[in-house]
Amino acid sequence: APEHLPALFECVKQALGDKESWVRQSAAKALGAMAQAFASQAPEHLPALFECVKQALGDKESWVRQSAAKALGAMAQAFASQAPEHLPALFECVKQALGDKDYDVRRSAAQALDPLTQAIASTAPEHLLALFECVKQALGDKESWVRRSAATTLGSVAQAFASTAPEHLPALFECVKQALGDKESWVRQSAAKALGAMAQAFASQA
Repeated sequence: APEHLPALFECVKQALGDKESWVRQSAAKALGAMAQAFASQAPEHLPALFECVKQALGDKESWVRQSAAKALGAMAQAFASQAPEHLPALFECVKQALGDKDYDVRRSAAQALDPLTQAIASTAPEHLLALFECVKQALGDKESWVRRSAATTLGSVAQAFASTAPEHLPALFECVKQALGDKESWVRQSAAKALGAMAQAFASQA
């Protein structure tokens, strides 16, 4: 019954304004699912939903911000298919969350880098270099879970650079090598998964 989605959205907005932070957090957890639903059934509501994501990203409580940051990847996919003109603004939100003082918020933001890379590569490739800077920033985070999330993006960046900015592949390769030398094994594992994409990217330039 997709006709009920707008009324459901009103409930989400109401809960995001609740005085209790755990109510706001639960509402923020619904934002990613709302993005997926709106993308397929009611794309005209995506800009208003994005305003709610931004509101929750500015919440004073970190657990609310973290839940909102988890919706950024779904928002990237939704915008890529329905409203790509909003991707630059979404990218700004990801950058903001990557600078959050709470590492769980940064980790959730870093998890959005992969779907955001794919979205930008297909609709707004002029932003790829700035996105790459965010990936490098996250790869240097003091928290290993943030670095791991950033490392999972390297393969998508390789594919994007191969088709739009191959001159930056050597710099990307340096990031892969950096992550392969990380002290934490799960960061190294995520970087190792990008090696195949790097090989294909280099081969495509022959």
